[in-house]
This record gives sequence, structure tokens and C-alpha cells, in this order.
Amino acid sequence: MDSYFYILLGEIGFLGSLVAPLVAGNRLLRRGQYAPALKWFLLCRRLGRIMPRRRSMLALKLCACYIGLGDFDAALTYAEEAVCEVEKRNHGQGVRSLATAYLGIVLTRLGQFDRADALLTSALATPRLRPRLREMVSLCAASVQINRGRFAEATVLLETTLATARENGDNRAAAEYSLSLCRYYEGDLAGALPLARSACERPNTQVWLQTVALSCCLTYLSEMGETGQAQEVAARLMPLLPAAPPHVRASGLRAIAQQALQIGDLDRARSYAEQAYPLDPNPNAHAGALLIQAEVFAARQNRNRAEALCEEILRLPAIEFYKRRARSLAQNGQTATDASIARRYAPASESESIQTAPVYAPSGTVNAEE
Repeated sequence: MDSYFYILLGEIGFLGSLVAPLVAGNRLLRRGQYAPALKWFLLCRRLGRIMPRRRSMLALKLCACYIGLGDFDAALTYAEEAVCEVEKRNHGQGVRSLATAYLGIVLTRLGQFDRADALLTSALATPRLRPRLREMVSLCAASVQINRGRFAEATVLLETTLATARENGDNRAAAEYSLSLCRYYEGDLAGALPLARSACERPNTQVWLQTVALSCCLTYLSEMGETGQAQEVAARLMPLLPAAPPHVRASGLRAIAQQALQIGDLDRARSYAEQAYPLDPNPNAHAGALLIQAEVFAARQNRNRAEALCEEILRLPAIEFYKRRARSLAQNGQTATDASIARRYAPASESESIQTAPVYAPSGTVNAEE
């Protein structure tokens, strides 16, 4: 890809036109090739000849690349720059909504839920927001609510989105897997699984949506004790993980680790949980990965190590569900191999969840009409 990058640089000849690098970057971004796309967009920025009203869109493209690469600190810088440019240039609702959505995505992954909630709630209150843009912002807002454990609020946003989303569009698939999470967190595995399966099979343009939906299916099937079906889903999921954005890959790795824990494959459970931990900065994602590791040590009668990991979970700014499970594990030594996950703990309340919700991301093309 580097040779291709420099060949095209020679072809444009540094004549000052930004058309070629922007087109190349957009194509790579749509394909999920974030690193080479980033090179093209950074080249546009270095050339410095982009029109002032297009700077916000370039910042959003850079933000999208860094999200895909898992560098959320850099993504935050460009998301905030895009929002500032939108305000400065008085952009229309298309670019404004995209900038808001991307900033909300980054803040959610970084665990800044209050700020993300306020930002997206304000965006949804905008009058005359076009349906497609409203769906996109609603999905981002629902992700924040799920990560906070506010499943009733998330359900309202998601059901509204499903009422208007195109049958085979990204938004419908994202709404279905997100709604499946709400059902699951509320203890309705039977209602969660069909929604996640529908999201898996629905045609869409973003592979990461299928990856997340398969991760949900794997979790649900594991908890239902459907070992054979869970293994089939894991076989579909594994090939998708290497190319997935890091936080999406982390969700899949946690699901596979949980499946391994359920069937007593402790080495595999620990390995995948350890791999998942550094890929997602979200505190709930950290808590979920640590809890699996703690259960592995508890199953091996290494109580000191299990308790140390539980204490680490309790220090995180994570939702209460993880802390409750950590306290239960530290006090009672319950493990995944003792009984099914559904019977290990008391049913989760509406303010709790078992794993962080993967955040919906708008289309990788980062395009909008003003």
C-alpha cells in the first residue's frame, strides 16, 4: 500500500489539486482501510489548500480514521476541531449532525458519558432534522444510554429508528443489535437472540456491524447453554476479527472468552480476555474483560488473584453490574464452571448491563449534504 500511495503522489504531481488524495482517501475509508486512508487525508491537511468550509469535513475524515485505528485521543482532537469549524463556519445540519455524532462516539468510548449524553440530546432537539440524520444521531444517543444502563430510554430511541430506517440499511442493522442488547440486559434472552440474528443476516455495507451482531449472538447462545450453535457462531466470528476496528474486535474477543469460560476452557478464556482488555478504553469494556479473568482464577482456586482483579473492577468508573458481580465473585467464589451464567447471579436490574455496548458509528464515507 505504501508503494501505491507514492505512485499516486507522483501522478498528481503536487499541482495543488486536492481531488486525487481526497478521492483516494474516501475510497480506502469506505473499505475500512484506515491507515492508508489516514495518509491521504493528512496529505490534504499538509497541502493546506482546502477551502475553509471543507475543513470540518476533513477533520471528520481524520476522526473516522483514528476511530478505526483505535486511537481515541487523536480522534477526540479532530472531532472537537470539526465541531469548532462547524460553529465557526455556520454549517448546515448535515455536517453539524455528523460532527456531533462523531464527537459523541469518541466521548462514549472514552467513558465521558455525561458529556456525550448532553451533546446528543441537544442534537436530537434540533428542529427539522432530516430523517436519515435523525436516525444516525438517535443510534449514537442510544449507545450512550445503553452504556449507562438506561435501557428504557435507549429502547425508545431504537424503536423510533426502526420505524423509519431503510429495510436493508446500516441504520436498521445497528438498531436491531442495539435493541437486542437492551432485551438481553433486561433478562430477555429469548427476545434478544432473534434481533441479533436479524442484524447478522441483514444486508449492509459495513462488515463491523455483522461482527458486533455475531458477538451479541455468541454471548446470548453461550448463556442459553446452546453450545453447538455457539461454536458455529464463533467459527463465523473469528475470521472477521483481525480486520475489525480495535473496539469492535474487543467485543468479539470478550464474547469468545465468555463462551470458553462457559464450557470450562479456562486457558482460552483468559487468553482472549487479556487480548480484549487493551483494545477498548471504555471502562465497562475493561471491567468485562477483567471479570472473565477473575472468574478464570477463581475456577483455578487462585483466590488471591481473583480478589485482586475484583478489587480492580471496583475501582473502575464502571456500571454497577460489574461491581456487583465482582463483589459476588470475591465473597462467594462463584465461577462460570459451577453453573450456567444465567443462574450464577441474580437477574440484572434495568440500571445494569453485562458488557459495554459497542458504539454505533456513522458510515465510513463521512459525507453529508449541507
